[in-house]
Amino acid sequence: MPAKTWEDITIQVETRPPLLEKGMNEFLVIATKLDRRPAHNLLVSLRINEDGQWHQAIQDGEVGVYRRAINTAMPKTDVLFVRIARDNREGIFEFPLAEQKPR
Repeated sequence: MPAKTWEDITIQVETRPPLLEKGMNEFLVIATKLDRRPAHNLLVSLRINEDGQWHQAIQDGEVGVYRRAINTAMPKTDVLFVRIARDNREGIFEFPLAEQKPR
């Protein structure tokens, strides 16, 4: 999915499996500062569609990777929302799952 930018951070989303299937899928949010260092001081939450419940992602060490498995009912039409919070500021980004491209 195309990357998004928030403040000095680039947000990239990857999935496991690489091509989404109906059911539980793992989402990896990769946060990289513009100087190519990992952004590891964030609170990252995910939800599917606007009416979905927010789920806090788990930080994977200090490498700028946050992960969470979420049920995806309709991978061709669902939208992943990513909420990034840092120092009382937040940004919310939409990643239409239909934009997912095989690697």
